[in-house]
Amino acid sequence: MAPSVAPGRGLALRERLALQADLALTEPENPLRRLMEAPSGSREEDKQRLEEAEQLLLQRPPAPAIEDKPMHEEPMNLAKLHQAAMDGDLQAMARMDLRLQGALEEDETLRSLAGKDFKDPKAQAALQLYQDSLALGKVGGDIDKQGFQAVMRDDAETLRQLLGRGLDVEAQNGGGHTLLQLARERGKELCAEVLIREGAKP
Repeated sequence: MAPSVAPGRGLALRERLALQADLALTEPENPLRRLMEAPSGSREEDKQRLEEAEQLLLQRPPAPAIEDKPMHEEPMNLAKLHQAAMDGDLQAMARMDLRLQGALEEDETLRSLAGKDFKDPKAQAALQLYQDSLALGKVGGDIDKQGFQAVMRDDAETLRQLLGRGLDVEAQNGGGHTLLQLARERGKELCAEVLIREGAKP
């Protein structure tokens, strides 16, 4: 009789079985592959082996859907964002701007300043760079904003693609910073190299 999965063993076993099925053709030591490659025995043994393999495949859970989290779930309220900045409420700012949430998780400078008073000159500078990088208040095409966002992530490949689509290598954000200036100030070396190679002025 084919083996069954006891309900109490739960999702962990189902996930393990799914992984076994996924790796069956690539991992020499995978249990499912060993089972399928085992030398033929008696008819009853072969039948049991096939039933076990069938169970491993049938018990795999469906793959979870992967959804891209939107950059903004609703339009950003700049007045509230600026007020939160004046109050030094970094958490309120992050709730209003998902990109800031990502920056706080990924950027060491912002992480180190997260608990400091925004009257601190370094905190003010970090906030200004954050605002500049998103081109807040700038009238211009979305491609400029995407360019500054790529620099903030040091995503050289995306930056190259944007330049190929018409992004001005000397594009400026609302604070008058160019892409290269922002890259150098934030230590985004990969993007700085791309911009210099494309002729950006120092």
